[in-house]
Amino acid sequence: MLHDFIEFERRLERAEVLSLRSIDGTVIECLSGSLWLTEQGGDDHWLAAGERYVLHGNGCTVVEGLANAEVRVVKPAAPTVGWFTRLWHELGGRPAQRECDCTAVG
Repeated sequence: MLHDFIEFERRLERAEVLSLRSIDGTVIECLSGSLWLTEQGGDDHWLAAGERYVLHGNGCTVVEGLANAEVRVVKPAAPTVGWFTRLWHELGGRPAQRECDCTAVG
């Protein structure tokens, strides 16, 4: 079963498998024990307690507990759109057209 998530921690018994829908920048961290992870289109990686790995693609990732392990999985935060960016798009992505009274300066 694939899991959708933002952040979670889970204990994995030996040989227990966790399948994740991952995105670029997702962090897999081994909190205890050891893990084996395989990223779709990538290499295998082994993590010991305290080690972490950042995924480099989109797709599926399989994480397996090699010894009773605890894993933390964190997806990167979605970028927020600030007021200036919203205004810029409302103006059509170009500055407002208005007259400038340059004689008023100075």
